[in-house]
Amino acid sequence: MRDQKHLNNLKNEISCLVEHLRKDVLEVEDSRAKAQFEVRAEVLLGLRKSFDDYENKNEPAWKYNPAEIGPSVFSLVSFPMNSYLRSCLKFFYSFHCK
Repeated sequence: MRDQKHLNNLKNEISCLVEHLRKDVLEVEDSRAKAQFEVRAEVLLGLRKSFDDYENKNEPAWKYNPAEIGPSVFSLVSFPMNSYLRSCLKFFYSFHCK
């Protein structure tokens, strides 16, 4: 249950960022800035989808059997990636969701 809380927090932060970026698309005049904001929103939506897929076990990668894959692969997929994604989200959040 504790993992679900973290997952929900990350998904909410991603949604906040996407909403903020989409609002900025409507407010800025520079077409290149609009394109950049929209691309970033789409990338974040892809990240959000990956969390949904993990939560719902929709992808084969999330239906793993730890006995079938080595511990080195498991460690690459689990903690380091989550830590990296969390730091990226905090960085983006610090600029866009205040």
